[in-house]
Amino acid sequence: MSNKIGRNELCPCGSGLKYKKCCIDKSQDQLFEEMIERSQHSLKKRSIIKHCLHPDKEHCSDNIIKAHAIQNNKILKSISDNGHVVTVDETKNFIFQDVGVKGRKLATTFSGFCGYHDKTTFQEIEDKPFIGTSKQVFLLTYRTLAWHCQKKTEQNQRDKLIAEEFERSRRLFREDILQETTQARTEFSQALQQGVSDNNAEKAIFDRALLDENYEILNSVVWKLPYEVEFAVSMMNELYFDLKGNPINKLDLKSQWKSIYLNIFPYDGKTFVIWSWRKALDQWYGEMVNQFMSLGEFERKNYLNAVLPIWSDSLIISPRLWRSWGEEVQNGFKFYANMSLLPDMEKVTEVADSEILNKPKPWNLFVPKAV
Repeated sequence: MSNKIGRNELCPCGSGLKYKKCCIDKSQDQLFEEMIERSQHSLKKRSIIKHCLHPDKEHCSDNIIKAHAIQNNKILKSISDNGHVVTVDETKNFIFQDVGVKGRKLATTFSGFCGYHDKTTFQEIEDKPFIGTSKQVFLLTYRTLAWHCQKKTEQNQRDKLIAEEFERSRRLFREDILQETTQARTEFSQALQQGVSDNNAEKAIFDRALLDENYEILNSVVWKLPYEVEFAVSMMNELYFDLKGNPINKLDLKSQWKSIYLNIFPYDGKTFVIWSWRKALDQWYGEMVNQFMSLGEFERKNYLNAVLPIWSDSLIISPRLWRSWGEEVQNGFKFYANMSLLPDMEKVTEVADSEILNKPKPWNLFVPKAV
């Protein structure tokens, strides 16, 4: 143990008790789990950052609101059951992705816009029928990017707070555990900093286009289904491979990652599946989306059923659909959502092999909403 702790010293865990009355007999595993639990308990509010992400700072109003990444009245209301939705953005034991239930007024909210800019910027998609114009697709994509920038920034803030908790508790741990944990945390923090940097670079391009009203910086493909589904997605992702296994991004910290966006939502008796990406990335994502659109409808749905749980923590599911799967399928879905944590799983989960395309998963997101 680093710097032996006296029995009558205040325990480094911060409980306020003497060491002999607190952590002296706990195992290293228990100490580590409790440290993570303490971090989770105190981090949620402390890591929230309230600011307006709109580049026009001159006209920002004072009130930072809880903006919805997925529209509340148009989309979440349709998906909800008694005002609640199922989200895939919970965490378990700090690392593992989990499922939770939230009120629709809280789901997908983030403190990333002032009242003025949230109202004026997104009027084209909030107050008008969605028909898929270039401006509407740009604004959908911009809001998705803003949400993910906010989440990454707050994740970075949480990482700093966890580092503080770890530093305060370090005397409780053996030297070998300290070294192993410090190395893992350093690697994670570097990757997180790179993610923040890449997101900011991407957003700077979108900000300029927003101010210039240049909505043509994007390419997009819209696939419409003739019925409403009971889920929604607002995803920004950096894929490693296209459907045929050709590389898109490298898992390193040297090059800026290339992002693609996917919005799926039910609206006005239809479902919109919208891929969008910057035209500068067309040689990678234009090809990837062409591969997707060349599939038949059955194969497209199978592919999205396979990748969406892994790709996105911004997946919102109707409680009606979630209940219909039953506990066994629900548990399988949650296990599958964590497959990205396994080593070398990127190619397995992103490449559209025959098993992904032809063998349906036990869950089906694309069930039509009951009328």
